[in-house]
Amino acid sequence: MYQSIYMRSSTFLIELGIKVSFSDILALIGLNIIIFLSLIKQLSSKIIYHIQDIFLFLMILTLYEFLSVVFIDKGNPDNITLGISILRNLSILLVIIILIQYVNFRNIIRIFTIVGLFNSIIAIYYYAISLNNITYILFTKHLWDPGIYYTLDSGILRLQGLSDDPNFFFITNFIALLSNIALILSKNSGNKLRKLFWIISFIVILSTNILTFSRTGFLMVGIFFIVFLINYPKYIKYAFGFMAILLFPTYKIFELRFENALETGGSGRIELWKVAIEGFSKSPFFGEGGRYVLKHAGNYAHNDLLELLSSHGLLYVTIVLFLYIIAILKLNRYKKQLKKLSKHNDFLYFQLFKLGFITLLLSHLFFSVFYNIFIWFTLGIAIGIAYNLLFNRKKYSNYIKLAKEY
Repeated sequence: MYQSIYMRSSTFLIELGIKVSFSDILALIGLNIIIFLSLIKQLSSKIIYHIQDIFLFLMILTLYEFLSVVFIDKGNPDNITLGISILRNLSILLVIIILIQYVNFRNIIRIFTIVGLFNSIIAIYYYAISLNNITYILFTKHLWDPGIYYTLDSGILRLQGLSDDPNFFFITNFIALLSNIALILSKNSGNKLRKLFWIISFIVILSTNILTFSRTGFLMVGIFFIVFLINYPKYIKYAFGFMAILLFPTYKIFELRFENALETGGSGRIELWKVAIEGFSKSPFFGEGGRYVLKHAGNYAHNDLLELLSSHGLLYVTIVLFLYIIAILKLNRYKKQLKKLSKHNDFLYFQLFKLGFITLLLSHLFFSVFYNIFIWFTLGIAIGIAYNLLFNRKKYSNYIKLAKEY
């Protein structure tokens, strides 16, 4: 399922009236298998009980999307996929939370890291080939945006791996980066040789992310490391030294891209935002229907707040904000309980994915990710780990008292 998120290119989609991706199919299969297992072990009802507020809000948003198709889009079925994507994300959230109760979550973290490393190696390999042929690519227009491996953006070759967009590759790989950091800092991640492997893996994954030259990604990583180092100040000297070494060869390109963003409004974002504000002003409460900016400007708003305001209005955005507030409050409640185990190594796993979830929420201001899987992956992992540690009494008998206090 995680591997399928990397493969966003239209080459990897099935056209059935709507576009169905591998991740959609795997989420559906995985959900049914997990629900079947849960019914046998009577676990699914407990999971839904503990995320019933998140579950309810996602169902309300799904219903809102379908009603918008009927009443705002006048029955045009094009935007029904927005409601389906929310259902897909809810399925993935449930699958991950429940899966972590059956499988050792440390193994899941290792799998995410290995998958990220695998995709990063493939991406760097083809990026190196493309870079070697940069002169030919520059003078061959049909090679500027091939849809896989790289994108040529204002003369800069941006890595995008098995995806159709460097930014989405970055965000998917960000999940692997979180997993990799957890394994490096974990005291039970293995012997020195294995620890060295995780460090090398981190260098490869982070280098791949840097080569996407994603401004949104750059800001995300910056925000994440600032928040992380506030919580774990003892790693400051290592983090800044490490980042300086990795960014030194490419800082000029990032400087050029940010200067270009100031000149062009961030790849035309300012113009897109103007269109979104125009749509919102026409119908502030209910919006002008799904994908308003795409219909009127040929692209998404690259700002989820404005995207949702123009398409679905204040009512929808209010529900979304309440959903995120509830999720953050829930994670903070878990944190208070788990913080008593802060010396225990497993708290670190939860904390990293909680910080990752908050970082991805901030990316809403620069990108369109609300209908995608990434945010729900990190939230599912964080809740799954917390639930596992606090409530799985068979494996963690020493947490029984703590769970009762919660």
